[in-house]
Amino acid sequence: MTKNEDDEEILLSLVQGTEGKAWASDSSRVGWTSNNEKEVCQWDGIECDNKNIIAIVLATSNLSASLPSELGKLKSIKKIKLDMNLIRGTIPSEIAKLPNLEVLDLSKNMITGSLPSSFKSPNLQLLALRSNRINGSIPTKLISATSSCKEVSLSKNQIYGTIPSSFYELSKLDTLDLSNNRISGTISEQIGDLMVLQNLYLDNNTLVGSIPSTLANPLGLNEIWLNDNQLSGTIPIQLSELPSLRSLFLHNNKLTGEVPSDLCSELLNADFFRSTPKELDKNYCDAIACPSDHSAPKNAYPCSPCFNEHYNPYIGQWGPCAVDVNQRAIMKTFYDKTTLEGSWTDGEDGTKGDSWANDLNFLCDFTGVKCNDSYHVIEINVSNRGLHGTLPGEIGFLPYLKVLNVSDNDLSGFLPSDLRWAPLTSLDISGNRIEGIVPPTLCAKGDLNSNGRVDDFDCDHVACPALLFSPSGRRNVAKNEYCEPCHHKIPLYLGFKGCKRSGASSDVFGFVFASITLVIAVFVFMIVYVSFRRRMVSRLRDKGANEGGIAMYEFSKVNKNESINTESKTMMEKYMASSVKIDDYVANAGKSRNVAGMPYPNEPKNPQMAAIYKTAKASHQVNNTGMDSSASNSATLFPLKNLNEMGHRKTDSSVSSRSIGSNGSRKSNGSRKSSGSRGSLTSERKMAYAKRNQINNNSAYQVNQGARSPVHMQKKMASGSGKNLRDTQDQSSMGADNSKKGDARVWLDVPIV
Repeated sequence: MTKNEDDEEILLSLVQGTEGKAWASDSSRVGWTSNNEKEVCQWDGIECDNKNIIAIVLATSNLSASLPSELGKLKSIKKIKLDMNLIRGTIPSEIAKLPNLEVLDLSKNMITGSLPSSFKSPNLQLLALRSNRINGSIPTKLISATSSCKEVSLSKNQIYGTIPSSFYELSKLDTLDLSNNRISGTISEQIGDLMVLQNLYLDNNTLVGSIPSTLANPLGLNEIWLNDNQLSGTIPIQLSELPSLRSLFLHNNKLTGEVPSDLCSELLNADFFRSTPKELDKNYCDAIACPSDHSAPKNAYPCSPCFNEHYNPYIGQWGPCAVDVNQRAIMKTFYDKTTLEGSWTDGEDGTKGDSWANDLNFLCDFTGVKCNDSYHVIEINVSNRGLHGTLPGEIGFLPYLKVLNVSDNDLSGFLPSDLRWAPLTSLDISGNRIEGIVPPTLCAKGDLNSNGRVDDFDCDHVACPALLFSPSGRRNVAKNEYCEPCHHKIPLYLGFKGCKRSGASSDVFGFVFASITLVIAVFVFMIVYVSFRRRMVSRLRDKGANEGGIAMYEFSKVNKNESINTESKTMMEKYMASSVKIDDYVANAGKSRNVAGMPYPNEPKNPQMAAIYKTAKASHQVNNTGMDSSASNSATLFPLKNLNEMGHRKTDSSVSSRSIGSNGSRKSNGSRKSSGSRGSLTSERKMAYAKRNQINNNSAYQVNQGARSPVHMQKKMASGSGKNLRDTQDQSSMGADNSKKGDARVWLDVPIV
């Protein structure tokens, strides 16, 4: 495929769907179809240099498409101008990485998503994305400081956050337009570093703070639009030094003071007097800002005084005077703007959430309201009452309000600087979704949350800024609480506390998170426990089998009370204690009653216990047929009344031989004396070995062993077969390897647990 064919395929990626095909098939359009005979450089809107595409200019062409990432393959392109079309979707990062891009104009489309992290081209001069649906914040390095960018226009989108400091490093920037967004924060004094700036449009945002005097540094400034924000302070007199200034819009802010007389000129904001007769005397200062307690209802001359029931402490008010001085009217405004999703929830004390809505209720009987003796509102406490909406600035015009607590609700928007007018000593806005920063006029308010008492005035006393948190949502000197970074997540709102999600859902989120963590912990613990238990059981089983098997079985039947009072033994000592006990039972076997003097019980249900029971019973029956009593007594396994009772019964004849701490001795029915002291263990071991050797060589043992064997083995013995019965049993029932694990397993026929 030739380069021309590659470029054609890339350009045709802009033709999408039936709408795109209809656009491309327009008879007046040249190119833009796969079957045309024109080269791409001859297509409508395509500009080339030496057969390299350098521009796509299709403004106002009714093109309906999304921006394809394939455009990023046009490395030589310098201009993409697709404004005033029907472009959808996001801006691909491949376009932002174009190395030679100089102009990108996608204004007045339907572009969504966030801005690319950075435009890489050092030659970028124009970035125009106004009138779209772009959201999110402005990336810190959206435009390289080394670029030759002259204009940035991002107005009329849904962009929030602050103005990145990198914008103030664009030394060749002459136009900055961020108007009609949700830009918050302040205007940095670095704005004065843009020495060639001519047009600054920051109107219709939520900027706070003062107008920096450094704004007068760029002497070429022609237009400054800062209206409809939350700017406070006074108008800098330095602005009067700008010789080219023709538009200065400051109305509908929170500015106070007076307009500097040096600013007042017939050349500045001349449109304000457009409908005024020439012969009429004019106050040119009114064109910049109407004085306090006045407004310009029609956004033009004249400035009219406010009515008696209203008050306006700010200069530059356009439209009606918005502040009502009536307490009940202010409270109603507060209720209306915080009940966007219904009435407040009822209080824990039973007070109704909708008491504010009843016009018949007395003002001081409203939920969370306290009044002084003169019925002036001095406290509003509606914490955790389900408030939804914004915090209205009108609440700051309650002349006696000292306490305002709206914490742990779902308020959004910004913190109004109007609160500075109320004599507040306590303000709590924590646990909401309030954005932006604390207005500097509130930060400088003395005695608010003990601000300025201990150290300098600090905004942290009002609320922790975004990215920080504290347990109370602000700096609290009395509790030694400071605003600190959150290591679990990045707080996005003012007054974050607990380093978790704020608002009404924080408890639910915490409970769910804790529950999931607990379940995972229990699951991991069970896995570790089961694994450990299996390893221990396997280790004990192997150890017991290697040491004979009897001790493992016998010792597992020891009574709990017994084991508590018994000192720790080695595995050989446990084995020897069990061997002595078995010898005693063997010596007393063959009688009609067991060692405890009780008759034989019914057959146990447990399979292992039943096997032992049957073996003992068969041995007893053989012994009663007239066999030699000594051989019978040596080979018969002990009968049990209750197999579990063997380990739990505490008698002189059964327990003392295993109780290491016992000082008594016992005398078994087999006339063997055994001491319970630890000092006699050596002799016990020798006696047990001698006893076992004697039994192994006894022919009566073989006869009895045959009696305990299965029926077919007994028949072979009765017919006089010459086989060793023990060997037969080893091969048929236990397996040949049992002989390697000690005689005890075959001797007792007891399964190893």
